Amino acid sequence: MAIAYATSGRAGTAFFGGFLIGYFLYDLIHYGCHQWSLNWRLFKRLKRHHLAHHHAAPNRNYAVSTTFWDAIFRTKMNRSR
Repeated sequence: MAIAYATSGRAGTAFFGGFLIGYFLYDLIHYGCHQWSLNWRLFKRLKRHHLAHHHAAPNRNYAVSTTFWDAIFRTKMNRSR
C-alpha cells in the first residue's frame, strides 16, 4: 500500500485496495469451485465451466469468476465436447 500511495497518492491506494478485494473474491470462487457444492444457479454454472478446464479441456475455460473473458479470448470450450 505504501508504494501505491507513494507513486499515485490516494488514487493508487484505492486502486490497490480494489485489486486486493477483487483478487480475494476470485480466489474464494476458485476455491469454492473445487471444494463446495452450493445450490446457487450461478455458482453451479461457474463451477461446471471451470471444472471442464481441469478435467476435459486444459487449454480451454480458464475463467473462474466469469465466462466473459473466455468468450472474448475465444478460449471457451464448445458444448459439443
